[in-house]
Parts: sequence; structure tokens; C-alpha cells
Amino acid sequence: MNGRTGEAVAGPRDTGLPEPSEPARPPGTPEGNVTARRPLRTHVGTVVGVLILGVLLWRLGTGPLVDGLRRIDTATVLAALGIGAVTTVFSAWRWQLTARGLGIRLPLGAAVADYYRALFLNAALPGGVLGDVHRAVRHGQSAGDIRRAVKAVVLERVAGQLALALCGAALLLTLPSPVRDGLRTAAVPVALAGAGALAVVLAVRMNRAPGRRTGSL
Repeated sequence: MNGRTGEAVAGPRDTGLPEPSEPARPPGTPEGNVTARRPLRTHVGTVVGVLILGVLLWRLGTGPLVDGLRRIDTATVLAALGIGAVTTVFSAWRWQLTARGLGIRLPLGAAVADYYRALFLNAALPGGVLGDVHRAVRHGQSAGDIRRAVKAVVLERVAGQLALALCGAALLLTLPSPVRDGLRTAAVPVALAGAGALAVVLAVRMNRAPGRRTGSL
């Protein structure tokens, strides 16, 4: 009851009948169109890959492929496929760990499939990074966070390039090569510079940590 006018304030009436549910979105609405287009977006990479293969076969024929296969034996092909499969699975696992560290889910099976597709698109399309862009956007759409998905791909690629550079430098320093003597001469200054930069970064982070704790108190 209202204290000023003495009138009763009407509240929500309970009729005992179930509330009507929201009608389903018809296909003609924008929401229905987005839902209908999701399966098509999922297979865009596969369709693009098939089209590229079709254009290459149409323009070049099967002659270059057959000639290339005749120059290598079966054991070499199987070894290359095995090494490629192992490296791709480990790269996809690295991507999965990076995404998990950023708080987004990425199944290993989907990561391996997307990584194979990205490798093919990187090799077939100009620029060499369109496959990585595709897998980042695809993962972001499925996870609901494109920004962190793109960040995961960037960090994963940077980690891969650093690992490749370290392995290449180690091989050049140990195996006979025309640049081994020059690399050995430059290795010590580069290592000292890297250690100094790492020490500076650690010192800055350690100095910031007490300030943050003091500010939080």
C-alpha cells in the first residue's frame, strides 16, 4: 500500500500460466543468417585449399608432380611424411599450450588439423602468413575471443622462430661450414649482450614487484 495516497500498489500478478517462450529466429533475420553461415565459414579453408589444388593441376598438369616423385624413392617419401607429421603435431601442441596459458581452450585434434591447413595456405598463398591468420581467426571465432586467439598464434610463431634460430646457430657452430669461424668469433659478444639484456629485464621486473605490493597495501 502506498503510504501517501493510501492506494494499494499492484505487483506482478501470478496467473499460474507458463510465460510464453521467445519465438525462434526465422532464417531471414540477421541472427538467423549468422547462424546459417557458421557451417560455411568452418569449411572456408578446406574449400580454398581444394580450389588452389584444382587451379594448379589445371595450369601445370600432373607432369611436374609425377616427375618429382620419380626422382625420389618410397623410403624418402615415407621418412619425409613421418618427420613432417611429428613436427606438425609438436607445433600444434605448442600452440595448444600457448592458448591454454592465455586462458582459451584448444583441443589437440583441432589444433593439428588447423596447423596442417595453415601450413598449406602459407606455402600456396602469397605472403607466407595467411594460413596463420586464418587459424587465428578460426580459433578466435570458436573460442569467442579473437584478440587472445591472435595473441596465441603470434606468441607460438615467435617461439617457433626462436627455437629454429637457436637450433640453426648450434648446428652452424658445431658442424663444418664456411661461416663457423666467424660465428664462433661473434658468439661470445652476442651471448654476453643477451645475458646483459636478460639481467636488465629481470632487475626491472624485480624492482616493479615491491612497488606493486606496496601500492596494493
